[in-house]
Amino acid sequence: MLEFSRAAIRSFAGSHKGTIAPLFALSLIAISGAVGLAVDSARGYGLKTHMQNSLDAAVLATAKRVAQDPGADITAVFTQFFNASRPASYGATISAISVAKVGNAIQANVRADLPTTFMQILGQTSMSVPGSATAEFGIGEVELVLALDNTASMAGVKIDTLKSAALRLVDTMSRNAVTPDKLRVGVVPFAKYVNVGMSYRNASWMNVPADWNETINSCGNTYPNATYTNCRTVSGPCTLDGIPSTCSWQQCDENLGTPVYQCSTNVVQHRWNGCVFSRPNPLNVQDGSYGTRIPGKMDETCSTPVTPLTTDRQTIRDAINAMTPGGDTYIPEGVMWGWRLLSPQAPFDESRSGTSQVSRYMVLMTDGVNSVSPSVDGHNGTDTAAANAITTQACANAKADGITVFTVAFEVTDNTIKDILRTCATSGGFFYDATDTSALMTAFDAIGQQLVNLRIKQ
Repeated sequence: MLEFSRAAIRSFAGSHKGTIAPLFALSLIAISGAVGLAVDSARGYGLKTHMQNSLDAAVLATAKRVAQDPGADITAVFTQFFNASRPASYGATISAISVAKVGNAIQANVRADLPTTFMQILGQTSMSVPGSATAEFGIGEVELVLALDNTASMAGVKIDTLKSAALRLVDTMSRNAVTPDKLRVGVVPFAKYVNVGMSYRNASWMNVPADWNETINSCGNTYPNATYTNCRTVSGPCTLDGIPSTCSWQQCDENLGTPVYQCSTNVVQHRWNGCVFSRPNPLNVQDGSYGTRIPGKMDETCSTPVTPLTTDRQTIRDAINAMTPGGDTYIPEGVMWGWRLLSPQAPFDESRSGTSQVSRYMVLMTDGVNSVSPSVDGHNGTDTAAANAITTQACANAKADGITVFTVAFEVTDNTIKDILRTCATSGGFFYDATDTSALMTAFDAIGQQLVNLRIKQ
């Protein structure tokens, strides 16, 4: 077969009839060019694929750096990452690089010159291979609720650290928002109860008795001549928000003196201060059926009011700075009111999740255990196992509604609560065990970085 082919070629080459010889020569050149084009095109395609992978990686890394450091030198950062990752094969040289920040995106264009092999017989000594990529850095349209423990055990440096951590998280989110109106943030300070705010007293979903005054006549011994001496500060074991602690108090030596029996009439004012407690089971873990209204708790003071979703950053900062610790821990109320803020229906309807593509997030942070449980008149029970089960179910229901949940255990030593928070989080990487104030700051910073969305457009 080989000999036949050679003979045929010699026959064509030696032919003097008509135009067969020149046509064959031209055909041979064309065939060689086509083969060369195919080979060099394959090399160009391979280079483009490898270069695009390096380009995507570099533009993503650059976008991440700019998200963390808006003043970074974009070209220098991109070039560093691109040169570190691009392939050195094919003998190509990079002839042009351009990088720019356009809005909330990094756009990069690269051109490589690839020496040809077979195509040189057609006079083409190199091929130009372009590549481009865009990485948007930003959080898209996001709704975020911070459900933060404001119980008595958070007093002192702990509440101050929490405020700083929460403010930094809000700053990170704001800095990376595509536009200010794409980020809405809400705050739920929680303890034994949650404060929805006095303005909602007559809302259709609220059930609050009218304020009233009670006149009480009482008689008994009084001690008008009592004296107190040797007053000093003493310390001893106590339980603070369900956690064994050491407490200090003033103690004096007292001499009550001769008692005096007398009667008095007092007027007791019964007032609602914005505090609410949970509805009966199973509505206590559901966002809906508000024909069964949320009960207001009379004669109770609780944390600062919730702040519904808003784009006003100063409103959020003021709400975080106003947080004041006090009261016992009932974690389910933090979960439920966080969910309600992120829901487009009553009690709060600021969420846009029902009408647009919105990512919804909740950050749930606590420093203790459930120290109370539901009762007929509020959260005055002591069945902590029931409170733990309610916490787990409330978290599961919120996640089933499409909410991504981050949880933070702050100096928590109880493994049961840690396991509940770990289960409550959307995934294992969304649970943080902050063992001290420094770790709390780190946890909130890490959550902020997780929420900054980076994506490639090619």
